[in-house]
Amino acid sequence: MKRLTKHAGSRITLTLTLAGVLLLLLLGVSYGSNLLEFLQFKPDSANTGISKEAATQIAKKTFKVIAPDSVQSSVKLAHVLPHQNDVWQVDFGADGQVQVDAKTGKPIFVISEKAFKAMVSSANSQSFITENQAKAAALDYASKMSLSLDGILSNAELVRNKGGLEGANVWDLKWQRMLKGYRFKDDWIIMGINANNKDLMAYHSNFSSNEPSSLSVNISKDEAIEKAKSIANQKGFSLNKDATLMIVNPNHRWTDHMIEAPNPDTRLAWVVSFDKLGGKGEIYVDAENGELLGGDETR
Repeated sequence: MKRLTKHAGSRITLTLTLAGVLLLLLLGVSYGSNLLEFLQFKPDSANTGISKEAATQIAKKTFKVIAPDSVQSSVKLAHVLPHQNDVWQVDFGADGQVQVDAKTGKPIFVISEKAFKAMVSSANSQSFITENQAKAAALDYASKMSLSLDGILSNAELVRNKGGLEGANVWDLKWQRMLKGYRFKDDWIIMGINANNKDLMAYHSNFSSNEPSSLSVNISKDEAIEKAKSIANQKGFSLNKDATLMIVNPNHRWTDHMIEAPNPDTRLAWVVSFDKLGGKGEIYVDAENGELLGGDETR
């Protein structure tokens, strides 16, 4: 799903080095992330409550935990979709970057390019830390760096030679945002932990959606699947006859009103999965009124 749209008059800037881009590509493989999420816009206005100086101090305190000898090289205000708030982007030369929410002061993005380059350039052993050790390391980093790990841990996977790069052995950890027992489909926190030495590779908190106005369920699972057939039959999709209640961001895909930009508004919906030639996807059916809200598909 495309998660970025260009605002009129905005200038897109890619602010990460090659190592950072490669790391984002690696971390994005497991989560369906799109590299476009990490392209940044120069904001049109100062959407802040946190000063530049305060954000710099927060970023320094955060980054010193993993790179104590790092030196802050620049700081600027940016807008990173799909986040609604602007962020203060604090760079530490070739070592990495921290992004601080410009309204809340929370670190929402950390990348250690230094750790990544060390990982892919060294001869790592095939002796890996355990899942519990990776989780413990993540919790330890979160505590020391003031990083949020809210939500439910939904994925913990050891990926060897991730992205086809020899030595890129990473524990992928993912937390999903929850509300009253329902999971947000596209609000998550991801953290990458070096599977050999527990180094933090990257952290990204994407809790950017508004809460839904209603959690009413008036449509049954079977009714939702029946309603999804209208799109499946039109597009030649094969429904799996399985559906899960989740909080989704309506995009009105497969209609003339498709929303290209990230939509912060949400609805509780039945997410109906399907298969297609060369891919798969999901159709969203509003759980309260049965409206078709769009969905997603792999190309």
